[in-house]
Amino acid sequence: MIRSDIARLRWAVASATAAEVDLVVDLAAEDASLALAAASLGRRTILHATDALAEWRAVFALRPPSVRAFDSAAEGLLGSIADALDVGWRGACAACGQPFRVSAYRWDDPASADDPGATPAARRGTCAACRAGGGRGDVGKATAEERIEPVAIDPVLRAEGGGRWSDRQLVGFDAARRALLASTEPAPILDGLRIAVAEAAIATARPTRSARGWWEVAPRQALSDAFAARRSELFAGEAPPRELSLGTDTSSLRYPGLAVVMRRGGAGARGALAALAASAPQLSIAMVRIRIVPTGGPIDLRSAAIRWAAADVGAEEPVDAVEPSDPIAVSASIARTLVALHPLLKRGVEIIVDLPPELEALAGAVAAIGLAGGIVTAVSDRDAEIGRAHV
Repeated sequence: MIRSDIARLRWAVASATAAEVDLVVDLAAEDASLALAAASLGRRTILHATDALAEWRAVFALRPPSVRAFDSAAEGLLGSIADALDVGWRGACAACGQPFRVSAYRWDDPASADDPGATPAARRGTCAACRAGGGRGDVGKATAEERIEPVAIDPVLRAEGGGRWSDRQLVGFDAARRALLASTEPAPILDGLRIAVAEAAIATARPTRSARGWWEVAPRQALSDAFAARRSELFAGEAPPRELSLGTDTSSLRYPGLAVVMRRGGAGARGALAALAASAPQLSIAMVRIRIVPTGGPIDLRSAAIRWAAADVGAEEPVDAVEPSDPIAVSASIARTLVALHPLLKRGVEIIVDLPPELEALAGAVAAIGLAGGIVTAVSDRDAEIGRAHV
């Protein structure tokens, strides 16, 4: 099955490239969708991953493990940290009194989740005893006298969480991190596990502002959901060509073969790309994807979540984030990129610019493309279509 986003990108790559020497470049890759679209047409790609999570996603998509191997590793991870995942998440059924695992607590005030004397407004879980007796087994209410099992954690660990997760959640995610650090799984499987942990942490983070309360989801539940998402990706994902090679050395592009070169985005990656113009003048960039990353909380939350999947993710260079409501900043960011790539850009190069929804960001992008001598040929919802510009 071909994912709709890859199908749209494939059409864009096909219209922009005509020969093997035409390169496709993703300067702020968050996954391998563009690389998969290009590889299916025999085009080589350079990916600059935004961070460690983007690298893991790309490796998992370009070197997918078998479903059976991934399932075994996921079950092994959950089993190895089962005790830690249960800390603070044990409850008793209000109907029959039998113990069960709580999958989420509902708090009217998110800050009260760490108050040992507070009672949640509601809870979610499944009572196996009630279900076995013919009932639904879904537990939706917490009794007035119920008190959640207290959790004692190291103050250093609490400080590392930065208030984004409750103490109960921190215990589970810290256990997952320690298990991943000790894992001996092959790289693609390990990357899949890391993706799941990071995405589970992002999904369960406490909101900074919430007028409607907060569902504090248990790490066990979040991890199970994230593992299921990765499993679905393996079942329905785009299979890469067998001859595709994945590496980090741009010099490999001077030789024949279907290659994807992936590096962490930053000055080093941009320098290697600039050096390619001198070492391989026969190559040219026929298509480039630029992403405008907005400043603010999402970047910080993503960085914090990545640390639960890997304590040491290597040197992180600041993402070229801009204020999306400032058209001048958006225009300057795009212009800097085009100037840096100029020696490699093919005449008529196709540029995909992923923008935040702010109208000012669109104005800045249109201005930058115009100053570069290009024309904007399409503007559309990036979740539904691909906007293109020609230079």
